[in-house]
Amino acid sequence: MHTNKIPLYEKIYHDLREKIQTDYYKAGEIIPTEQELMNLYHVSRVTVRKATDRLVEADLLTRKPGYGTVVKERFFTNKTVEYRGFNEEMKSHGRAASTKVTAFSIISCDNCHASILGIEPNDQVYHFIRHRYGDGILLQIEESYMPVKIFPDLSIQWLENSKFDYIRKCGYTIDFAMHLTTPILPDTETAAKFDLDPLTPIIKINNTTFTIEGMVVDYTEQYLNSPKYQLQYMKKK
Repeated sequence: MHTNKIPLYEKIYHDLREKIQTDYYKAGEIIPTEQELMNLYHVSRVTVRKATDRLVEADLLTRKPGYGTVVKERFFTNKTVEYRGFNEEMKSHGRAASTKVTAFSIISCDNCHASILGIEPNDQVYHFIRHRYGDGILLQIEESYMPVKIFPDLSIQWLENSKFDYIRKCGYTIDFAMHLTTPILPDTETAAKFDLDPLTPIIKINNTTFTIEGMVVDYTEQYLNSPKYQLQYMKKK
């Protein structure tokens, strides 16, 4: 039986990469120094350097002598123009969709998620986790954040049906969602929930939903049971 022992530098690499991809560290900004990262992650300089070396190799960071380590500009993204939600996707395949909310609370928003949602740090947000099933098989796990101040009466009942129906009920029109898709190795808990070997890659999607006014109403991290479920996009010319 395999054990999922991911090296510390890999965990730091993935954490920093996610912060870069979600604009917590923006293009042109200097990331924290090696000493600051050592203190943040409680690791050695060698471990920090291995993580940042990988980010340099991935063309996400560049080192400028006498200045610091800087987030590189991203010159283009591939934007999709049509996306079907989970319930609609299951229906198109003749599967019965269902959702279970496994966690639901109101928390103070941290700096990273506040930056994504366009709110102030420590503003209240809903934090919830949903398990999405097709014909009783767990296909997707979602961890979401939504601002309390614009959604005062969000409930588990709504989340077990359609989150986006609730957003529309509150008077907001969804314009588009930005997706950042990354292959990852699941942690031990996620692998067990998906009934996968921990060394089987899955897909993680950082999903940020915008209204026609340009306001962010939802940020969700989706984990797909990739051997059994692949998210489909349609791109029109």
